[in-house]
Amino acid sequence: MSRTKEIINKFPSFYNSWDKESTIFKVVSTFGTQLDEAEKDIDVILRSKWVDTAKRKDLEMLGAIYNINRRANEPDKDYRNRLKTAIQGFKGGGTISAIRTSLRIMLGLDPKYPLKIIENPPRRVREDIKVKSGETWEMSSKSIQDAENVSIEIDVEEGNSIKDPTIINMETDESITFNGNILAEKKLLIKDNSAVLGGKDMTDKLSRKTIPVIPRKKTEACVCGGYINGINNL
Repeated sequence: MSRTKEIINKFPSFYNSWDKESTIFKVVSTFGTQLDEAEKDIDVILRSKWVDTAKRKDLEMLGAIYNINRRANEPDKDYRNRLKTAIQGFKGGGTISAIRTSLRIMLGLDPKYPLKIIENPPRRVREDIKVKSGETWEMSSKSIQDAENVSIEIDVEEGNSIKDPTIINMETDESITFNGNILAEKKLLIKDNSAVLGGKDMTDKLSRKTIPVIPRKKTEACVCGGYINGINNL
């Protein structure tokens, strides 16, 4: 309802203020129109102060507060989403809630859309290492956590064999030994607290059933025995 109509409705009916040709209507209409325009200006000002409603230069002025400039030919919608993501970062930092909110903004999802975040998801990593007896190498879990479910596969180059191979973590002094011979045509797999050589269970030949943990930080490992081609699966 316009301000003119609101004011007119407050006058007694016998004033005939509803008559658009009457003097009282024309006077009230003059002030009412000015009030309507002022209200529109106030609305524009308020909208320019909020990221969701600001446009063009007003949006860029808000971005300047966070030192985030508009990219070349970037439309308001994309620029607005970048600003909202940045603002959420300033407010919430790296919390799970802040990350979810930022993802919803970037993907254009409903604010209450359910998102599941898996921290440090498990990932299988394979590392091939070729060494001689007494040589060392560096390795780590390549994660923010130590690698616990580790398997080790050892094979020997053609024409060679290896006796009682031992793998040692030089940092923790943990080790695991296979008490036996490995020929070139056979592979030794140590996994899940067991050892299999050429398809035959040889778990009783292990010095320990559990494989030493591989720390998340880089550590040195060493192998003792004959010439081997070792494959470590993390």
